[in-house]
Formats: sequence, C-alpha cells, structure tokens
Amino acid sequence: MTSSGRTVAEPTSARSRLARGSALLVMTGVLAGTVGALTAAPAEAVSGTAAGRVFRDFNMNGTFDTTSTTASPAVDVGVSGVSVRAYDKDNNLLVTAQTGATGTYSLTYNTTTATASVRLEFDTPTGMVPSRAGASGATNKTDVQFVSTGVTNADYAVAHPQDFSTSNPSFAFARQVGAIKLDGTAQNTDAGTVFTNPYGARGTTAAVPAVKEATVAQTGAVWGLTSLNDDFIFTSSLFKRHAAVGPGGLGAIYLTVPGGATDAAPFTTVANAGTNPRPAAMTTAAYFNDTTAYAQVGKIGLGGMTIAPDHSALYVVNLASKRLVRIPITINASGVPVAGTQTSVAIPAPACAGDLRPFGVSSANGSLWVTQTCAGLAAADLRGYVYKYDYTSNTFGTSAVLEIPLTGSRGFAYSPNQSATWRPWTDATGNSAWPNNVTTISIPQPMLSDVQFDANGDMTIGIKDRFGDQAGYAGSPGGGNNVYEAMGAGDSLRACLNGTASTFTLESNGSCGGRTGSGVGNTDGPGGGEFYSDDFNSGSHDQVSLGGLLQVPGFPLLINTTFDPKSPGSDPEYGTQGYRFFSNTNGSFDAAT
Repeated sequence: MTSSGRTVAEPTSARSRLARGSALLVMTGVLAGTVGALTAAPAEAVSGTAAGRVFRDFNMNGTFDTTSTTASPAVDVGVSGVSVRAYDKDNNLLVTAQTGATGTYSLTYNTTTATASVRLEFDTPTGMVPSRAGASGATNKTDVQFVSTGVTNADYAVAHPQDFSTSNPSFAFARQVGAIKLDGTAQNTDAGTVFTNPYGARGTTAAVPAVKEATVAQTGAVWGLTSLNDDFIFTSSLFKRHAAVGPGGLGAIYLTVPGGATDAAPFTTVANAGTNPRPAAMTTAAYFNDTTAYAQVGKIGLGGMTIAPDHSALYVVNLASKRLVRIPITINASGVPVAGTQTSVAIPAPACAGDLRPFGVSSANGSLWVTQTCAGLAAADLRGYVYKYDYTSNTFGTSAVLEIPLTGSRGFAYSPNQSATWRPWTDATGNSAWPNNVTTISIPQPMLSDVQFDANGDMTIGIKDRFGDQAGYAGSPGGGNNVYEAMGAGDSLRACLNGTASTFTLESNGSCGGRTGSGVGNTDGPGGGEFYSDDFNSGSHDQVSLGGLLQVPGFPLLINTTFDPKSPGSDPEYGTQGYRFFSNTNGSFDAAT
C-alpha cells in the first residue's frame, strides 16, 4: 500500500509469523517504524543530464535554420536569458538553468526516483509566443518536454508574431514627386507615390518594374509606411518643398489596397499637425521657388508611422505637436479598417541646445522605438536619440537607449567641394545662403528618420537629410531664377546590443559588436570609418541614403532607400530614387533596384 508517497512492503509470511507468537514485535515495529522488513530501502540517487537550445524561429517552421537560402532566407538565432527547469516524476524541482548568449543550456541533476527521466519546463520571453512544434524535421518540442537522461536536442522555439514572413514578401516604398517636372511643366497627376515590389527583385527599374499603388493626386507627398497583413497599406503625409500636400491635408493618413489598382483614399486625419503655409492655389511658377515651405520642412505634417505588434493601433509622429499619436484600428463588417479615437503622448525631451525634433517610429521586438534629433545651435550640439516605448503601458523609458553625437567627417555630399558633414538646422534661404559660384549645393541637416533591428537585436538607424526635402533635385533658393542641383547626404548607422539589456553601442571605425564592416578607415563615419558601404562611384557621393530602412525579421540583408542606387558602369540610373541591399554581417553592398 502507499502512504505519503512511500511504499510499505507487506511481509509475505505474515500469517506464519503471527502464529509463532511474534505479533507484539510485529505491531511494535509497524508503529515505531523500526522493523526493516516493513519498509522499502531508499532508492539510490540517479544522475542525469539534459541540453538543448532556445531559439527565435523567424519563419515559424519549428526548425533551427542556420543558413539563408532562397526558399528560407531567415536565419534563426539563439535567445539568451531564458529559464529552463527540470522536475522529477514527483514534481520536485531538481535544477534551474539560464540559456547563454547563443541560446544553449545544459542541466545536470540528481534524482531519487527510479529513473533519471525528467520533465523540462521553459519560460517564454515576454512578448513572444511558442513557435510551431511537431512538424516533420522540426526541432522545436514545445515549452513542456518529457525527456530521458542524456538528451542533447531538447530545443524550444519562440517567435514574435509580427516576425513571420514568406520567403519572398512584397514590400511597399514611397517615391517623392515634385509638383513640377524638370522642364517646368506641371507634374502628371497619375505619377506614382507608393509602390510595391517583391523582396527578391533585383536589377534595373526597367527589368523589375515596381507596382504602382497610389498616385500624387491621391496622396501628395508621403513618408510613413506600414501595413496590416497583406491586405492594406497605410501612408502618412509628408511636408516637402516643391511637392504638393495631398487632398487630406498635413495630418492625413491614407489607406491603400495593394494590387496595382491605385486606390489610395483618406483613412483618418491626425489633429493639430500644423498649418500649410502655402496659398490655396499654387502655380507651377510658385512651386519653382516655394518660398513659404523652406523653413517648415521637418516641423509640420507627419513623420514616421508603424502598426502595433498586435495590429490594434497605428502609431504616427506628429511633427508639429512633437507627440506620438495612437490611432486604434478595428475591422468593420466589410473587412475594412476603421480608425478609432486618437490619443497622444509627449515624447521625452532630453537636454538640447537648439530645437528638438522627433520623426521616426518603428515596431520591433515587441516594442516601439521613436527617434528624435537635437537640431543644434552649433555643429557640436547635434545629437540623435532613440527611445523605447512600451505600447501596452503607453509609456516611454526614462532615458534614451541610444544617444548619437552627429559630429565628425562624413566625406563629401558631392566631391570635391560639397562636404557631407552635418550642420545645424537652418531656415535661411536666398542667394546669401546658396552661393552663385556653384551649380551643386549641399547643406546637410540631420533628421533621425527610422530604426530597424536585425536577427541579433542590433539596431540600424536611418538618418534623413532635411536639406533634401528643402531643396529637391533641381531646386532654387528662396527667390530668383538660379537653378541648383541639390545633393542630399543621409546616412545609415549601426548600433549593437549590449548583452540582453536594451542599451546599444554605436559603431566605431566601421566595427560594431565584434563585426567588421566594409568602410573601416574611410573617414566617412564615427571613429573614422563606417559599417555600411553606402557611397556612390567611390567618392563622388559618399552618402546617398534617403533615410528609409526595412529589415525583414531574420533576413540577412538590410534595405535602405537611396538616390542613384546603382553604380556607373553597370546601370547608373542617375537622379533616380531606389533602394539598396546591404549585408548585416559586414556592411557590404549586395544589390540594388
């Protein structure tokens, strides 16, 4: 029989022993617990081991993928700091361990049960969910596993739900369209502003034509892009010199159904996004000078936009109010998104000598990330900041997870006489600011515009050159008829995660987190070099980034919007807008479209 978990052995010859007059001794032994024949000998301790890995399963196939292929581009990574516990059959906790830097763990335990088999239980990191388990060839065995001693592949896969992607996803990108063409005539109203293209598309724009999803008449200039599954694209209004504001005004967010039908329409309007300084009707001649727009770039309208990881709300930066705006989303009976009541929260304001300007917001790793820039009174004042925002509690962290000094050499915006070194924001126009003795002009002004994360948790920061939105491709000063070829000089910087903490260290001389980039010693970035190879024609333009980024979770390449995306000799496509692919391993240029 069993009592309190202990098995008591019944003597096989109890009757005969009682017959011999030993009843008193037997009873005494039972009561006092001193008769060895009535209890089982305690089991000897049995040793056991168990080992495995907790990994981030980007494509949710349940398998730890270590190589990027066309069929499966995402490369999985280990997850550190996850607790793993081993229990015996009597539910006694035997040992607890934490996964290491590569997600691996190893347990050694002792148990007094009959075998060394144990039950393993894994914690699921906050914001993640268990991945697929049990498929053919899968290594994921769920968060509770019953294993025998010596097991070495007791793996557990987790994922952020928003990370899942097909092997060749389509993505959306914006193109900026002037209100007038280079020949001075009015822009076609059907010129495209929002396009989609498959991730695998490479080559010239003629060979791989993008699908036009929205027109300038429908949206005007836009910047922020985010999507709701594969069904809808949201875009946010951008105030840009020489470019028209869309029909929804400065605070407009537009909704597009991808598929090439150019059906963008106003979705909602963010309140208090500023006042359009232009007159109600603008002629092509007025757009050539566009004197009222110059000083307002980066200060009115909307900046970046993203969607919450659970798709419950849009988040967009209001440049005029300097607040992060939350717009709830519901789906109506027709399956169409509907905007709810807006709320907003102030973005932290670190000490800044000069104007503090927010712009970018991204969703990654279960949180939101917001960028802002100290526009500076002098070059030494220029700073960039990234703040983490908890979308469940609707609060920002008390301090920035990254602060970037925006000083030092960055090569040339246009060699040999237009430096790419960042300057404080300026609203000065006219020939006093734009000299008459040059035909090419660059006045680089930083605006942190985007932030993305690779599989390791390392951050890439996109920096938009405000001057590119002040000047346009063939711009003019505030008055007069001089035409200048204006050169933007944005940038992409890498910052590497410090262990499991949400703090980051900026690249230095092209190196970051133990990885060496492609621009060591080229004098174009922090510490005398840069990680990403983002120049054009080996020095003609040392900085061609337009400030927009895309990192498909787990994929090995970063996508960066640029001008002149391809190099001379292959297919220059001068003066065009496009995008480049860069390696997150060594920063090298991979391809462009």
